[in-house]
Amino acid sequence: MKCLRSLSKKLFTFVCSLLGLHFLISCGNNDDDRIKLVSLYGMPGNYGQISGTIRGDVNGDGTTQPLANVKIYGDEDKPGSTDEKLILTTHEDGHYWISLWKNGEYTFRFVDGDGAENGQFKSQTKTFTFKEGTSQYNQDITLEKE
Repeated sequence: MKCLRSLSKKLFTFVCSLLGLHFLISCGNNDDDRIKLVSLYGMPGNYGQISGTIRGDVNGDGTTQPLANVKIYGDEDKPGSTDEKLILTTHEDGHYWISLWKNGEYTFRFVDGDGAENGQFKSQTKTFTFKEGTSQYNQDITLEKE
C-alpha cells in the first residue's frame, strides 16, 4: 500500500510538472513524503523593465504630445553592445516598454519613423544603467524638431 501511494505521488508530481501546475504540488512533513519538482525550462525570468512615453512638439506651440511610429533601436539582450536592431515601434500613445535580462548599460536610439506626417524630429540616443530586479518607469523621452 505504501509503495502504491509513493508511486501515485510521483506520477501526480510528474503530470503536474508537465502541465505547469506546480501550485498543486506541496511538500510533506518528512523526507519520505517530500516531492521533488522537475526542473523548469523555457523563457528566463524577466529581471526588469524600462518604460516611458516618447513625446514631441507636433504643432510648434510649445506643448508636447505622444509620438506614434517612433522606432527604438538597440540590443536589449546584450548590455554595452554597439549592435543595433529594431526593438519596437510606438503606437498612438507613444508608450514604450523594454524588458531587460542582464545587468549593465544599455544604449537605445529613438528615431522618428513617420517622417513629415507628425513633424520631423531629430533622433535621440539615451543610455540606461540597469541592475537586476529593478525597473525604471516614466523614462519619458522628448524628441526635438529638426
